[in-house]
Amino acid sequence: MLPCPKFPSKGSEMAVELKNETQKCYFRHNGTHETSNTCRHRGIRLEWDVQTGNISFLLERLQVYDAGNYTCEVSSIIPPPAVFVVIDLFLGIQQSVYSFSAIPLVHVNHVEDPNGASVILCSSVGFYPGDLLQVLLMNGQVLNTTNLHREKIRNPDGTFTLNTRLHLSEKVPENVTYSCRVNHTTMSANQVITQNKCHALMTKPVPKDASA
Repeated sequence: MLPCPKFPSKGSEMAVELKNETQKCYFRHNGTHETSNTCRHRGIRLEWDVQTGNISFLLERLQVYDAGNYTCEVSSIIPPPAVFVVIDLFLGIQQSVYSFSAIPLVHVNHVEDPNGASVILCSSVGFYPGDLLQVLLMNGQVLNTTNLHREKIRNPDGTFTLNTRLHLSEKVPENVTYSCRVNHTTMSANQVITQNKCHALMTKPVPKDASA
């Protein structure tokens, strides 16, 4: 629940703007229910107790990136528009309340990129907080090569995914074992895990027009 300034005028209709640096929400309320809400899809609802004048926002689907400074501006529609009050708010999210820490799901696979090239893909999916150490190994040895490409993605639920790709060449020996090690704060102290070893066999692809 995020409070806003009081608006005690009975029989009035009001407009409320809630905004931060990146987003704005507009609401209208006629004293009994919302008549307009541009952020309903995000699970934000305006509540107005006309008896006490208390205004608040009910936040049903909080994400970590919703935290921060907001400005709440209340104005009357009936009687004619006039800014009633503007107030600055701060929305803080406590991880202990929000239960927002997640252990990464780690897997490594031998895949093909859109061009048909062989790639070893190491993925750590759905972790939070966002700091994570991920290394790719070949036969137990850490790989340090310019052929490694990393991509970090923020998921819709606020967690993160980290992908490490190794583009293979025909010079790689056959029967090489690749593994992925990950260290994250959600794991036990000094714990490093290895999951899903992948045996990459370097073979020439079968031509698409090859006959049976």
